[in-house]
Amino acid sequence: MPLIEFDTDAVQSETISLLTGISTPQIYKFTKIGMPFDQNGRGGKMYFNVQKVVEWLIGKARREAASATTDDFALLVAERGEKGANDYYRAQLLKLQIDKEHGRLVDIDVLKEQLRAIATEFRHSMQSLGGEMSIRLSKELDPEVIKKIIDDRIIEVLQGLHNKFCKEDSDVVEGKDDETV
Repeated sequence: MPLIEFDTDAVQSETISLLTGISTPQIYKFTKIGMPFDQNGRGGKMYFNVQKVVEWLIGKARREAASATTDDFALLVAERGEKGANDYYRAQLLKLQIDKEHGRLVDIDVLKEQLRAIATEFRHSMQSLGGEMSIRLSKELDPEVIKKIIDDRIIEVLQGLHNKFCKEDSDVVEGKDDETV
C-alpha cells in the first residue's frame, strides 16, 4: 500500500485554479452561485470533483450565452424594431463567421472534449503519484522533508499538465492570484 493516496475526486481550490486558469478568489465566488464542492465541517477546507466542476463551468457558459441572446434580442426589438434587430444580428453573425475563419472561436463540443481530456490526464497523474512517491518517501522521517517532496512533485505534475494543454501563457502563477477570470 502506498504511503500517500490521492483522491482525484476531491481536490482543493488551488488545484482547480491551476487546471482551469480561474483564480482562487473567483472559484470561491463561483461556489456561492452553485459551483459544486464538499466541505469538511463548517468553515473547513473545500474539496472539488474535477469532472463536476468542468460540467458546471460548461453549463454556466451555456446558460449565460442563452440568457444574453434572449435578453439582447428583446432589447434590440424594443429599441430598433424587428428589422433593425434582425440587421444587427446578421452583422453579428457575419462577425462570428469571420472570427471562426480566423480561429478566434472555440466550438463548445471541442472545448468539452478538451476539458474531459484534462480531467482524465489529471486523474491518471494523481493516481500514479502514490506508487511513485512511496519508495522515495519510505527513506524519509522528517515531516518537513516529506511535505516538500510531495509539494514539489505535485507542482511538477501540474506544470506538466499545464505545458501539455496550455499553448499560451497563463495568468495563474504559483503564489499569485488575480481577481478576474
